[in-house]
Amino acid sequence: MFKCQYAMNQFKRIICYLAFVLSGIVFFSCESTPKTFGGDEKLLYNEATFREVRSRIKKHDWALRLYETLRDQVKNNVPQKPFNYSGVFDDAMWAKDAAIYYRISGDETYIPVIRDLIIDLYKLDQPDIPLYNSDPKRKSTHFWEKISSDDCRMVLAYDLVKNHPALLPYRELMDKRMDEKIAEAFRYESQITRLGNTQFWGVTGLGIYGFMRGNTKAIQTAIDGKYGFKSMLAKFRDDGRFWPEPKNYNIAYVNCCLILMAEMAKFNGWPEDLYAYTDPDNGANIRRLVVSIIQSCTPEGYVFGNGESSESANFIDGKLTMKRTGVFNPDMYRVNIKLPVFYHAYRDPVIGWAMSKFPDNDEYCSQFWGHSALLYGGYEEGDRIECPDARSVVYQEMGDAFIHSDETPAYWEGNALSLFFRNGASQQFHGVNDHLSFALNKYGKNLYSHFTLGWDYLSPRPGRGNETPLSQNRINQNSVAVDFKEPSPSNIHLLQRKPENPGVLFSAIKRTGGMQVISAGGEVYDGVLQKRTFGVVDDYVIDIFSVRSDRVHTYDYTLHSWGNVRTSGIGAKSGYQQINREYGFGPIDVDSRAGAENVWLANTEKAKVTDHLTVDFLDKDQTGICVQLLNNDASELIISHTPVFVQKNTLSEKPKETEIVVPARKPMIFIRRKCQSTDYILLHQPYKEKLEQLRFTREGNVLTIESASFTDCYNIETEEYRRELK
Repeated sequence: MFKCQYAMNQFKRIICYLAFVLSGIVFFSCESTPKTFGGDEKLLYNEATFREVRSRIKKHDWALRLYETLRDQVKNNVPQKPFNYSGVFDDAMWAKDAAIYYRISGDETYIPVIRDLIIDLYKLDQPDIPLYNSDPKRKSTHFWEKISSDDCRMVLAYDLVKNHPALLPYRELMDKRMDEKIAEAFRYESQITRLGNTQFWGVTGLGIYGFMRGNTKAIQTAIDGKYGFKSMLAKFRDDGRFWPEPKNYNIAYVNCCLILMAEMAKFNGWPEDLYAYTDPDNGANIRRLVVSIIQSCTPEGYVFGNGESSESANFIDGKLTMKRTGVFNPDMYRVNIKLPVFYHAYRDPVIGWAMSKFPDNDEYCSQFWGHSALLYGGYEEGDRIECPDARSVVYQEMGDAFIHSDETPAYWEGNALSLFFRNGASQQFHGVNDHLSFALNKYGKNLYSHFTLGWDYLSPRPGRGNETPLSQNRINQNSVAVDFKEPSPSNIHLLQRKPENPGVLFSAIKRTGGMQVISAGGEVYDGVLQKRTFGVVDDYVIDIFSVRSDRVHTYDYTLHSWGNVRTSGIGAKSGYQQINREYGFGPIDVDSRAGAENVWLANTEKAKVTDHLTVDFLDKDQTGICVQLLNNDASELIISHTPVFVQKNTLSEKPKETEIVVPARKPMIFIRRKCQSTDYILLHQPYKEKLEQLRFTREGNVLTIESASFTDCYNIETEEYRRELK
């Protein structure tokens, strides 16, 4: 009888295995749980987690698709020796995903590769060689780099497979290696002099290995220490809403560490719930950060780019395209969003609303979390959702103002105009010289873009030892540069608790007759007072940029947009290649003998403004913006073109065997004046397909904007606005 039962069980196992081979979903057909040698997990997931995952896959088509995607990613990206630890699907990320796949399916195919990767990274085949120099005086400045790119992923993989017979011989030595990691992390923590997202990764590593080894001192230091979890939240700005680096660093890096610490603490039964922890002074917590970022989005789910790496050219599916930092656009390239983790923790209706934009729950976080919905669950039909607040808002400490032409909930479903205005107040470590710069979103597009070129990221600049490349330069912003220079050093890249310096402060938002008016101003350049005022309605934006000084300067008002440039109100154009010398730009590729294209600013032309200036940017998607300059004041118009993508330190703007879906260069304009003081008064009119140009005039202090259906009047002095329908 026993033999018959055994034979029947074997037959079931064979049928299950065949089902797995054919479909990759062994646990669907098999009644028994796959044997995966689990137990004693220390970080995030255990067998209970994977039972939930298997149940989720059986219940939801989206979960099955994510599982199949995970399986295929693991199968198609198996690392080859020598291991390189680089790329989106790097070896450590693969090991983590492969370990998760193993724990779901029971498929042991990749256990030897995972084991070899762990052996290689932690030098388990060299037991007499320490991982680190034990000299306490040795600098450990880049410990965070190992944590963020390799360790956090690999140690999770190890945690999930460590009880497999293939790993058991290495347990004792691995414990020793993790103790070495803790010692190195303590050394690193003692050497920190400032707290940024990179430093927080290093301290998070102390927490990771602390939980793995049950080292209470390490855990407490990572949570309560000088540079730990709570210290990170204590440095948040604007009532605890944002970490003081550009929004993409908040989204991709800072919140990754925060929830990693919170999840590990929760998984291990730590006495304090870090998800619930709120800083007693500024009110910062994880939930507030996530909800505030969602509220800061355009209607399409993007976050306005500011600072390094916020908007850039990027390779996606073999194509060069634009990457915008975003949260909930179903069409965007989502690599570092972790909404399922947050939603699982809070069930917050605003986060649920953002989650509802992803019916397939198909986010993949390349930073760490991978297919997070597979592990944490996704948005379920019938879950409570709540539309975010759409009111315009000023974040003085962050230096951000968001002005929405529609402040009702309809903002999120319509095509409202969104203006993003920077005062440059708080951009530690990854900021750019964007005082009084702005961006404008309409029709799902950032019409005035600032983005980072690949060559520029982390390249030398003030504060990092050498001259400033284009991405950080003042003229790469939509603002006014003075005398071809950067703003005064004392006014940029400051660690600020409040924006006491440079003193470029926002006014309150004034609402008048359907228009929203906001100003900011201060001494961005020594001896030059600058003030910018925007008046925003859905049809257009009024832009008044005033500069005042007691001596003559060269002022360059700059705008960056897309497509072809059409102009009126100018004289004959002539080449103007000295623009690169004026701004101190050398060649892109110092080793190349390439000619005209080997420059940052290319195909530059200059002309005198002779009449009412109009500049029309029209892109190939038929999205455009028409700019009118009301007052000439002896202006010159300079049209130039900046690179969209530069390969490393070379001129390779068109990578081989890559379909270019954006142009190699995008247009920009300078409106140049040489004088003591002046006012730039402009009208920005977005449009789609067909331009019906507004009539823009001035009489005294009153600006008039007229269309076929309305006449608007705006008083520059009183900031009062009214509209009369025809």
